[in-house]
Amino acid sequence: KAYKMRILKACKDENFTPLMTLFFKNYDEKFLYSAKDEIFGIKLYPAGITTNSNGGVSSFDIEYLKPTLEAMSDLNIPLLVHGETNDFVMDRESNFAKIYEKLAKHFPRLKIVMEHITTKTLCELLKDYENLYA
Repeated sequence: KAYKMRILKACKDENFTPLMTLFFKNYDEKFLYSAKDEIFGIKLYPAGITTNSNGGVSSFDIEYLKPTLEAMSDLNIPLLVHGETNDFVMDRESNFAKIYEKLAKHFPRLKIVMEHITTKTLCELLKDYENLYA
């Protein structure tokens, strides 16, 4: 809340609504319930893939992710994913498709936003899963 207030104060009287997010980690449902009205979603970055992502997710094991993602599903908190692997630069996004599919299948009530997608592979996933967005 304090960070959001600093942003609003800096904007003065501008017509601006900051969309606040949290960095993905294992949150308990009680915390997420208290935060749900203050956040737009939770950002998930694979560890080490992009700037400042060293603290990102290093395991996409469903059992590891399950408590937080189930709570997010129950509370209607979107998952905002920067989906890339550490493969050859031209394949990074397409190679993340299997992870998107795994998440979409295991958490069908979770709104999963595939951020800034650019490949045909990921665009085609939008047709296959009602809970995937771009």
